[in-house]
Amino acid sequence: MRFTITCDTHQAVPCFQVSGSAANHLDSIARYIKAKALGRQGFVLNIRGVTTRPLAGKLFIHVLKYPPGSFRKIALVDLDENRAFCSLYEHLARTRGYQVCSFSDMDMANEWLLCGEAPPNVTRRRIDLIHGLALLRHSLNPMRLLHVTPASR
Repeated sequence: MRFTITCDTHQAVPCFQVSGSAANHLDSIARYIKAKALGRQGFVLNIRGVTTRPLAGKLFIHVLKYPPGSFRKIALVDLDENRAFCSLYEHLARTRGYQVCSFSDMDMANEWLLCGEAPPNVTRRRIDLIHGLALLRHSLNPMRLLHVTPASR
């Protein structure tokens, strides 16, 4: 499976467009973008043309490989039907210290990079996702089980 990546500039912001199968090429894509966006305040990553996305586990491991805060801002642009993937990536990257916001519109992504504020609907979705993940994490927290003993019941 092959992928392509192109880079252009829109309003002094680097815009990377990835298409094809990206599932097995996350490291290559990240290295290319890191080299091209060196010294920039942020960039747009347009993945609307990606045909094969990595599974959640692979995405999680990939995000953990890189040190937090390598770039100031990352605007991720994808199709609306891939909202779950983008939300997961956004959440994982934010836990590593990255400033990431996902969009379905390129103009909104550029606006966020230039002015720094996320649109209200994006902020609301992010809050809902974070709240849902926090509830899930709390319900799956293995440390709570350590405090339960037969004598404490």
